[in-house]
Amino acid sequence: MQKSLKIEYSLLSVFFTVYIAGSYITPVMPSIASNFEGGETFARQMLTTPSLIVVPFILFSAILLKFFSKKTLILAGLSLYCISGVGTFLSFNADILLFFRSLSGVAAGLVTPYTTALITDYYKGDKKDEVISKSGISSNVGGIFLLVLTGYVTSIYWRFGFLTPLLCLIPLYLIYTQIEAKRKAANHKYPFVFGLIFKKEILYICLVYFLIMVFVFNYFASISFVIRNHNLGNSVQSGIAQSFYMIAAIIANLLLTVIKKHSSYLLFAFQLLFIAQGFFTLYDHSLDITGAYFASFLIGMGYGAFFNSMLSLATAYTTKVNSANAISLMVASMYLAQFVSPLFLSAVSTWLGISQYAEMFLLEGILFVGIAIVLFIKFLRGSKIKPQPEII
Repeated sequence: MQKSLKIEYSLLSVFFTVYIAGSYITPVMPSIASNFEGGETFARQMLTTPSLIVVPFILFSAILLKFFSKKTLILAGLSLYCISGVGTFLSFNADILLFFRSLSGVAAGLVTPYTTALITDYYKGDKKDEVISKSGISSNVGGIFLLVLTGYVTSIYWRFGFLTPLLCLIPLYLIYTQIEAKRKAANHKYPFVFGLIFKKEILYICLVYFLIMVFVFNYFASISFVIRNHNLGNSVQSGIAQSFYMIAAIIANLLLTVIKKHSSYLLFAFQLLFIAQGFFTLYDHSLDITGAYFASFLIGMGYGAFFNSMLSLATAYTTKVNSANAISLMVASMYLAQFVSPLFLSAVSTWLGISQYAEMFLLEGILFVGIAIVLFIKFLRGSKIKPQPEII
């Protein structure tokens, strides 16, 4: 096999297991709620704790590039994933469980931005966008496998689901053997992530993505409970539902590989309309398991490639040197939104006196339709997104 293919497959293998960073435990959440004091609140805390840890870690971790190569940081992150999985499996105390769960947040702060940054190091132009799209496909294929596997082993014994991160041993070996440890990052104008915060283009991209993710993450945090509360199944059906999301996300990313213009108002509008229809489907009070699967598929078609579209746009505004920091900010926005989402939506649902599952889905669907209409109007008026490559 050619060296270039070995490098590409090694990088994609990391994305295959990257779902381990967060939502792989969703099939386990009902069991967590049943076995620990705090119920659903504690289960949601288990889901969002890594998001709280990863944000400050990502924002300050750029300094690590002055002392370590990206390969070393990725290897450290993958090792922490494995430790996190074994630790949560062996923990029967809630605080210790949260501690080991938080390690996956530290791991995500190392693995996600620097693996994507290696893509921008090895590839340029259309090839870079192609490999970024492939990373999304790989992530979603891995997500299908991880969710089904977690749902299955959880149905045997609920704690087995915590051992899924041991699969990170595969990319750990591939990265160690196939990727060269290049020299440390050179000094440049923005050695820290914070330097890019003051660039309005990057700030706008991260802010928009953050706001969208706050509402979309309600699907990931709620789908297991929706299936349980409607008596539609158990952890297996929850894993299958999210697998439908992943299948749709794969299709969306495949389509993205053939669309040269990854960032346009029309593309973003269509993505948001798919998400909206998915939430409208979940709002249906006569929801059955087929409807839950269909809603998951629609949300996957909309959101599955949204991150990669925004990521391509963000890296188009940066030089090679600063691409890692731009990616770090994007990933930080994603994880911050995951942490804020349950807290914000719970407060909104309490304030409005509505259900966080049903009526909130309806409001989210209406919100995304409204945003899509605005984007359609901008497209019809001839407005275009025009990144100026390598301006930062």
